[in-house]
Amino acid sequence: MTMLILRVLTICLVVFGSITNTYASSGHGHAEEPKPEETGPVSTVEYVRLKPAFVANYGGPGRLRYLKVDISLRVMDSNAETAIMMHMAPIRNVMVSILSDQTEESVMTSLGKDALRKQALSEINEFFKAELGVENMVNDLLFNTFIVQQ
Repeated sequence: MTMLILRVLTICLVVFGSITNTYASSGHGHAEEPKPEETGPVSTVEYVRLKPAFVANYGGPGRLRYLKVDISLRVMDSNAETAIMMHMAPIRNVMVSILSDQTEESVMTSLGKDALRKQALSEINEFFKAELGVENMVNDLLFNTFIVQQ
């Protein structure tokens, strides 16, 4: 009895697969791809994740406080992505310095986090301007996670 059921199931799968393949190859079930002349200009946005996440102590003397921040940088082309990967050590150094300089007030409010984001973006772009002579290499800096331990 079990063998009969297995044979029936196998036949059903083969028939269903054949029907699905025939249906798909006849052009049904697929949206027509636009022709290159219909698409317009292509803008490639890429996100470069700075791995691993940054862990830094902040807030000056006294009780230790920690930040754990996962960051992605938005760039417009693969050349910028390559430059970021080649200069990862100085970028990480800039970020650790910025995160370590934060106060409790600056990491606990939305305005403080946004100011931190803008400062980090500005300093990374200043680094690339000084190092490579390229302005605004990074279009945006995004916090994927932002964890504060007081």
